[in-house]
Amino acid sequence: VILNMWRAVLPRVYEYSQCTCTCRVAACTRGRSWLPASRVQGILWAGCGNGPELKKFYSKRAGLVASKPAGHQRSSVPGSSSSSGKMGNKVWLLILPFASFCLGTWQIFRLRWKVGLVENLEKRTTQPPIAIPADLSERLDELEYRRVVLRGHFDHSRELYIHPRGLYTGSQDKPSPKPGAQVITPFYCLETGYELLINRGWVPRKKMDPETRQQGQTEGDITLTAFVRTQEVKPLFAPKSKPEKNHWTFRDVAKMAQLVGTHPVMLDADATTTVPGGPIGGQTRVFLRNEHVQYIFTWYALGLATTYMFYLLVKKKWR
Repeated sequence: VILNMWRAVLPRVYEYSQCTCTCRVAACTRGRSWLPASRVQGILWAGCGNGPELKKFYSKRAGLVASKPAGHQRSSVPGSSSSSGKMGNKVWLLILPFASFCLGTWQIFRLRWKVGLVENLEKRTTQPPIAIPADLSERLDELEYRRVVLRGHFDHSRELYIHPRGLYTGSQDKPSPKPGAQVITPFYCLETGYELLINRGWVPRKKMDPETRQQGQTEGDITLTAFVRTQEVKPLFAPKSKPEKNHWTFRDVAKMAQLVGTHPVMLDADATTTVPGGPIGGQTRVFLRNEHVQYIFTWYALGLATTYMFYLLVKKKWR
């Protein structure tokens, strides 16, 4: 069965290889009278992988290719069906410019959304502080980044640490590379009647031990202003937190509150709460990247470039 299949397929393979070789001979000898066609054909025969036995056995079939009538030749006339078929196969190349224009238009809508988000964020952070509501735990999303005023006292015996963290001064988009940690301390709020978590601010690594900063460990009831924050999503490449070692890599409010027994509410103390020898407050980084204008330019430029390339291809094929 395999032998019969091979005998049926082999002549077709041979005819195709002979046709290819014949076309190559014509291309190589055109305009070169000094180059013998027989020599070129011999070289191409070897390149096509046809052995001597195959050449001898199918020598008669080779003549059929050369004796085909002119009507069998492919036509290059612009209006012919062959040319139309070629161009039909190139239509799929329009997918790239079409997709580029779609993505550029989508980035316009994204730009509008981001501008509105930035304006809303700036409005929240610049509004005057309000008294902390009693139902704050139920309105976290509504009041995120709003400043609230509250009164109560800290419990420094249950401090938590998010590290490594750089110092953010508010004058740069990114924190400084100086290593340190943010100190999270349980705070009993008199207005709400329960404990919540306060991010007091940043301390250098050598000051993470509370014994090295006793001067900044505030005692008794105090009044402070803080930003309302919500649960942070774990960054993609951030390592896992190690609660047993009091090492947190991101603001995991739920697990932090569960560990120290407080409500799952966290506030970031602002810069006015900084005391000598204590953590540096005001570590709330309010910054949203807005690079959608660049994306719009990139996608539309790519769409125009690929459209022009397609035009050149069509123009070349129809000459």
